Amino acid sequence: RNLSLWTFKLQEDLGEDADAHYAKRGLWGRHVSGLVALAVDTDAHDLLVEVLGTIANLTPRDLPRGASWRTLVDEHDLCGALARLLVPGMSQHDVVLEAVLVVA
Repeated sequence: RNLSLWTFKLQEDLGEDADAHYAKRGLWGRHVSGLVALAVDTDAHDLLVEVLGTIANLTPRDLPRGASWRTLVDEHDLCGALARLLVPGMSQHDVVLEAVLVVA
């Protein structure tokens, strides 16, 4: 999760020039689909918190070329998984927080 926060901050610091100067583009590309699949399928609480935190820090520049969040969400039913996590009383508070950050 710390690495995803670092790449997020790099993009923030670049501001408007991020599209042209973001040197870490593609760093997450081959891992994004696996991370989303892991978030949807895992039953391990601590792993879920960390994976959701990592996904929450990713931006469209971190996705594989030609991919979009819409495609990833549809392929892995991420909306359904997040909806289940956000049902009152079904998840611990830290999972709910990370799910909200992913949605945001």
